[in-house]
Amino acid sequence: MRCTLCKTTLEKQIDDKFWQCPSCDAFVMHNEHWLNEEDEKARYDTHNNDILDPGYRKFVSPISESILNDFTPEHLGLDYGCGPGPVITVVLRESNYQIDLFDPYYQPDYGFLDKQYDYIFSCEVFEHFYEPKKEIEKLVGLLKPGGKLYVMTHLYDPEVEVEFPNWYYKKDPTHVFIYTKKTMQFIAQKFKLKLEKIEGRLLVFGKGLIN
Repeated sequence: MRCTLCKTTLEKQIDDKFWQCPSCDAFVMHNEHWLNEEDEKARYDTHNNDILDPGYRKFVSPISESILNDFTPEHLGLDYGCGPGPVITVVLRESNYQIDLFDPYYQPDYGFLDKQYDYIFSCEVFEHFYEPKKEIEKLVGLLKPGGKLYVMTHLYDPEVEVEFPNWYYKKDPTHVFIYTKKTMQFIAQKFKLKLEKIEGRLLVFGKGLIN
């Protein structure tokens, strides 16, 4: 199997499901363990993402507060992988921000592919990408020059976390691709982005202006 981000051949098996990439440092679930669409959707249906829950709003606030600081209601945003409870979109719309929604299961409207966005946010979504290279290429292509991509995911850091086979985050069967700081630096270089911030689970990428 090859890494689904950088296409490097995977040779280092970490546990019964995951392999570590020597090039981009990601942890990649072998495709024989991927769920089918029915089982994946059933797993997502168990998530309790109540848009009125103060705890949930606080959890996603690193993205919502960053966007409120960086952009205005005149800018257009995309909530990519919004799920059944698009709380960030709800928070931003309370301040009259313009947000399009997409989710392959809950908001399967592909009209977003014909637009360009000032900013795109993807909260607890990147770890679900079966083909992260294709997904990131698509998002970067949808982003206007000077735009920003906001990502929330839990990076694996061996210096602060338990050993990977025992780490809680990789035990979710829908978490098929786990990133490290080095992986995010690889993404920035590969897709010509500037990694502007890593703060907790929040990562902010900037797309450069055309000269």
